Amino acid sequence: MASIFSEAGSYFKLAYGDAYRMLRDMRLSVMVAAGATIGALIVGQVAGRLLVRTDLGQTVTQWLVALVGLYVAAPYSVALYRYVILEHIETKPEQLRADPATLTFFAWSAVLNLAATAPEMLGVLTEPNGPAPGEPVFTSYATSMLIMGAAVLVLAVLAMRIITFLPSLAVDAPNASLQRTWMMTRGRFWLIWLTAMLAGLPIVLASPVILTLTSALPNQFARLLTMFVEGVGFMVVLMLVGTSVSARLYQRLATEQAAA
Repeated sequence: MASIFSEAGSYFKLAYGDAYRMLRDMRLSVMVAAGATIGALIVGQVAGRLLVRTDLGQTVTQWLVALVGLYVAAPYSVALYRYVILEHIETKPEQLRADPATLTFFAWSAVLNLAATAPEMLGVLTEPNGPAPGEPVFTSYATSMLIMGAAVLVLAVLAMRIITFLPSLAVDAPNASLQRTWMMTRGRFWLIWLTAMLAGLPIVLASPVILTLTSALPNQFARLLTMFVEGVGFMVVLMLVGTSVSARLYQRLATEQAAA
């Protein structure tokens, strides 16, 4: 276990170093990829609540809007993965839009994004109106929450097993398939899980502290604006760290698989 912790710690250092270098050298890709993803999230939430009355309709609307963001971000996300894996800076990521690898990357990103909405959709379908007043603890609502929790757990485990899939698509690897990805990560679950947990730990620890301090600002507008900027900043850092972690793990595990 100590060796796994040490190895995961090395990826932690690489992740934040890669995040700094991407911000420094790949500013356009970082801005577009983050802006498209975050913008689609905000627009989807607003559009879903303003234009659609049902919870299921809101969830579907948010996913459809997310597709637009994923499409805009795709070539820039591919450029970021290639920067980490191939140590190659794409001067014009937009030229990658017609690349078959980018189109495949976008298509699978859309599928995985849809899969990520499964817990929410299950909750909406099983108990769309929430608990009724005065309902006992063990009700259909409680069952719905259990179903959602189980779905989240299953998705989290699957995410660890296919974490190297998008990086392999980004570099157009000949072994870029879910089956090969599943084989690549076999027996490495705890390393992948610990690496992911360590990488996100600084954000998990820092965000509530910083947001709590921000909430003490006397002016409401300044407080809300500052919290929004901080939230966007945290999401950008998580995006870059996640890109680095999955890319570095792909490099390591692909090398292991090729040597086996």
